[in-house]
Amino acid sequence: MKNRYWLSIVAILGFTLSAWAAPEPKGEAKPDNLKLLPDNAVVVLQMNGFGRVKERLGKMLAEAAPDKAQEITGLLNSGLEAALGGRDLKPISGTGHLYVAITDFEKITSGGGAVLVMPGDYNDFKKKVLTDEEQKTLKKDEETGAEVYDLSGGIIKSYLIDRKGTIILTSEADLAKKYAKGENGGLEKILTKEQIENFISQDLSIFVNLKEINKRYGDDIKGFKALVGPLLDGLEMGDAQGVSKSQIAAMKGLVDLIFQILEDGNSSIFSIDFRPEGLTLKAIANFGAETSSNKFLKAIKPESFPELDKLPSGHTFYSIEKLDIRGTKAGALLGAFSDITDEDEKVAKTLEELNKKLAELNPGIAISISDAMGTNGLDIVISKDADKFLDTNVKIFKASTNKSQYGGTPIKAAPKITPDAEKQGNLKFTRVEILLDFDKALIDVEDNLKPIIKKTLERAYGAEGKINLWLGSDGTNFMTVKAKDWTAAKKLIDEYTSNKNPLSSDTAFKETRKNLAQNANMISLFETAKTIYGLYTFGRDLFQGIGGAIPGLPPVALPELKAPEGKATYIGLSVSLKPETAEITIFVPASGFKEARKLLAPLIDRDN
Repeated sequence: MKNRYWLSIVAILGFTLSAWAAPEPKGEAKPDNLKLLPDNAVVVLQMNGFGRVKERLGKMLAEAAPDKAQEITGLLNSGLEAALGGRDLKPISGTGHLYVAITDFEKITSGGGAVLVMPGDYNDFKKKVLTDEEQKTLKKDEETGAEVYDLSGGIIKSYLIDRKGTIILTSEADLAKKYAKGENGGLEKILTKEQIENFISQDLSIFVNLKEINKRYGDDIKGFKALVGPLLDGLEMGDAQGVSKSQIAAMKGLVDLIFQILEDGNSSIFSIDFRPEGLTLKAIANFGAETSSNKFLKAIKPESFPELDKLPSGHTFYSIEKLDIRGTKAGALLGAFSDITDEDEKVAKTLEELNKKLAELNPGIAISISDAMGTNGLDIVISKDADKFLDTNVKIFKASTNKSQYGGTPIKAAPKITPDAEKQGNLKFTRVEILLDFDKALIDVEDNLKPIIKKTLERAYGAEGKINLWLGSDGTNFMTVKAKDWTAAKKLIDEYTSNKNPLSSDTAFKETRKNLAQNANMISLFETAKTIYGLYTFGRDLFQGIGGAIPGLPPVALPELKAPEGKATYIGLSVSLKPETAEITIFVPASGFKEARKLLAPLIDRDN
């Protein structure tokens, strides 16, 4: 439960920082000027009409943040004007696609290695977009056949080529010569119809040519991998303070998996789409047909997940997945992670073997429902191995000692295990009681920071540091319930089994669900305001405590937020895998922005 919650949070945060994308486009997009881009470009940026994108962004902001839309739009416009040095962009502000293709990373710092392709009238562009100084230097270049002018005070020479309604701009003489002769770059020839559709139908997108990157920088990538391996081997053999051998092994597995994906990849597309109903983000990776990654992708099948509709509404986090990764590097990596860890080699070995057994069981369909921070929730695995899941998980807790850790926090004693403690329907539950040792967790913490860390632990696990779990199976459903007592645990089970007040009756859920992949291998939903409230409250305690406790760091005063009471809205995440393609989609509803704005008003408006 906790692992899925935080992994999904990290996936959303990490992805949002790295790339934005959109839902599957309706209809077929035409490869407007895509043929002009070099087929050896390593990265290509696309804007689906300068004026069009500005208009769509404005409409989305008006719906998502009506009280701030004008202010945000003004800031964006003024920032753009400042960055462009007052250039008039009306000649290229139509609806056609604008492209920037990067052909050489090393030349970028000196103003080279790029090609700009944009729609517009060639003569109008020269008169209005170029500055007066640049126009004075404009002349015909006999060597290339293009027009050339001095950019940045004469430091860079830029070539202009007219392609009847399309303008090409580059500082690369060899490319300018090709374009002036009427030759094309040919990028559209190396892309599939689906890749073209996903790339050019969105408002903003980035194409990364992994095949070309591997071709040019493959030896460097392998060299870096060769350096990382021995470094982690050295940490594993030595004494890496604060990092266990199992954690180092997991790090090695993760590094190996990342390099495998990079080496097998042909391309990636990241994009963003602005819509009145919200912001939709997507990242798509394409892999070679004969690669190890595609061997895995061919063996799995996305699902429509009707079970998601039946889950009880009113909670913060939902996740459903069907993903059999047994026998893969990802599966081995997952098997290295566990809530329970121990520094004793014998105990750690036992735990490692038990977690490997878990990773080898039929994963079936995994469902997770929880509240903020994962302190209260329900995990279900629907699998023919349900009884084995129960038996192996109980053995993990039995193998734990008073020197073990739960979620990285020391425990006071071996977990208290009570078989057949409760019964609900056909499920008999084993109770596991874990008491955390906050004092032991704070031994190596500096005195001025101890109150802060203790408060953070109490926020995560409760003031008593007591974890109550109930584990049960009916042969098909393996269930893990986390709650303060059996009454609260029983309520969660009843909500799940009764099918009363399901998510399918929530219009906000339906809005988010239709903007995610209809067939997927994993879908996660976060109730917007509750998730932000939980993360903010947790972070507020930490930062307010650290401010002033560390010399030189001023005190931090952050306002306390009122618990959200508005309508539920959902941020959605889907992962869809199919032969040669892996796709991640994120949808942030406009209504979610509104609820977040309402919640964060004391923070946003504190200076007003």
